[in-house]
Amino acid sequence: MAKEHAFYSRALNYCIFTTVVFAVCFAANYPIVRWIFGIRTKHCITPACERFTRDVRTSMNRRQPPCEDFYQFTCGRWQHTHPGFPNQTEFATSKLVAEIVKNLKRVENIPDKNQTALQKAAAVFQSCLSMLNGEETNSEALVSFIENLGITWPAGGTKSQLKALNVLVKLSLSVDVHLLFVVDAYVDYSETYSLRISVPNHMLYAQSHNYTSKERKKEVLSVLYGNNSFDAMLTVLAKFEEKIQQRMLSVNAVRRFTDTIALRGIGTYMPNQPASEWVQALNKELPGDKAVTENTAVRVDDVAHLEAISELVYELEDQMLLSWFVGWNVLREFALEASYQLGTALAGTTETFNEKHCFYAVRDNLHFALTARSLLSVAEPSTRTAISSTASAVWRSYMHSIRANDWMDMETKTRALEKAVQMVLLDGYPRFVDDPENLNIFYSYIPDLTKDFMTTTILLREARMNYMKSYIHVPAYKTNLEKWNYPLLSLDSLRFHNNLNKLVVPVAAATEPLYLKYFPTSWKYGGLGTAIAEKMYHAFDVTGKDFDSFGGPSDWWSNNTRLKNNKRSLCYLKDFVQWSEGAPGLSTVEQYRALLASIEGVRQAFRAYALKTNGNKKRLRTIDFLAPSQIFFLSYCFRWCSKDEPRNAMNVHMCNFPLAYSKQFTDVYGCQKGDRMYFRRKCS
Repeated sequence: MAKEHAFYSRALNYCIFTTVVFAVCFAANYPIVRWIFGIRTKHCITPACERFTRDVRTSMNRRQPPCEDFYQFTCGRWQHTHPGFPNQTEFATSKLVAEIVKNLKRVENIPDKNQTALQKAAAVFQSCLSMLNGEETNSEALVSFIENLGITWPAGGTKSQLKALNVLVKLSLSVDVHLLFVVDAYVDYSETYSLRISVPNHMLYAQSHNYTSKERKKEVLSVLYGNNSFDAMLTVLAKFEEKIQQRMLSVNAVRRFTDTIALRGIGTYMPNQPASEWVQALNKELPGDKAVTENTAVRVDDVAHLEAISELVYELEDQMLLSWFVGWNVLREFALEASYQLGTALAGTTETFNEKHCFYAVRDNLHFALTARSLLSVAEPSTRTAISSTASAVWRSYMHSIRANDWMDMETKTRALEKAVQMVLLDGYPRFVDDPENLNIFYSYIPDLTKDFMTTTILLREARMNYMKSYIHVPAYKTNLEKWNYPLLSLDSLRFHNNLNKLVVPVAAATEPLYLKYFPTSWKYGGLGTAIAEKMYHAFDVTGKDFDSFGGPSDWWSNNTRLKNNKRSLCYLKDFVQWSEGAPGLSTVEQYRALLASIEGVRQAFRAYALKTNGNKKRLRTIDFLAPSQIFFLSYCFRWCSKDEPRNAMNVHMCNFPLAYSKQFTDVYGCQKGDRMYFRRKCS
């Protein structure tokens, strides 16, 4: 018993000693434990947070007082830490593109048959890379395509008598190549897809258009056909191009616009003559149920120019001229897109042929596929939720602002509220992208693609135009063509479309620098929130006043509202000129409207943020000297960081001037009267 008692006594003493030692060690290290716990609970420390926070911190210039020049405080060292990039937006976009490009390269074993949407996207990209790295002209499919038009080229002539109008309409409606005019679809006044005939920009401004020189054409043709003599063809082409310029220059009438007029006869080659060559040419390229009849509504733009173009079409009835003109321009169109050897000879540079060129080829044809989670990590439901919740909070702030502002009268406020209620938000990406099977069904109109990029390019163009033609005479609400028909991965993809009363916030916008998962709510509202608020402002400004709640043309401002807005806008302009000492960089009306949108955007987004009671209030570790409300304004300004170049001259003002009109900025940064960034009440 004594031995057993001694054993338990030693065990008890050991436990007491261990507990005392642990308590002493914990007490000694309590500050360190508390610091570690505090870091994990008060700071965003995910790898993405740490990386992006370092990027923000190294871009800042803390020696610059924020109340004197907030742009320099936020972006003072940005151009030194981001060499090679003109601005923060393009830097962020390049990272987005780099992620997608890396994942497209990883797709392996693409089958020849039954390709999925992602495999089609990878096939486009990888065949483009092969084109860039190959030494072949990649022209066999192009030459075959020209021959299938019935043209003997470059020798000249045609295999049988061709109607010039038929050939030009075929190119426009079948492969999206518009030489003298454009035939496409649009949504008419009855919200139905209808045909439209218009004039391409290179024809409207033909007198200033730079055609390829004779020497450059000869160089391109020698790459393709060797050192044969093409002098006769090049001379004829030069004369016809000169005639195009003269004919367009002779159009003195003001450009006219007619909407959905019935076909009627006003000339041999006019597009609105029933039973004319135009109708026959159109119907050759349209499915039977889409054919043009005498009662079909067709929109014709730029009638005066089309009258002049009809004379040029008539001259192309010369089969030799037709073959040379069409052959050369088709070659030029496809060479610049799908042949490295011919394209660089045409452009005189290799700069345009790179991985970005291949990325754009995918984006312009399968842009929904690029928002699949396997290619773009931010394309997830949580990102879409962040977009939706932020946009909804900003929308509620605008509803309050419309009711409370003193520059709209009651009649105008009623119309503005109606428009706000009917506003549609497209958040992130279409829902069918989440389901690979639905994504495959959506892109089933694109056939299986090949490893030859020229063939792939032609197939994509044909598929795109066939898809467009299938919607003619179909109500817009029954289609996906208009609803999401915007490039989701472009610099200007976050837009408000007044003609549809629709705000499109693509997933590409919900990335750095506007938004990052797990970042504080203040950063999200300062970046993504202000960007959304700026675009939403255009629903109610001088551009939005001409469109009603359903996107129809209607001026819903009263005269009293218009006068008050003009006075308010002029006040901001005068104050900006004085504040910026001459308004350097402000050169267009669009820039000034963007500045006004930023003033209102900061105001509405901060109100939305202030009402957010359950947000993420974590700090950013390397810039934890800033409170959450201060982070809001840092986030807003960070997206304007840029290189000191003339084209970025307005960026510093886009950061500073809206904040100088924010009382909240003055309050949270403690600016004093006399500071440059102190709250300006002049036009508020």
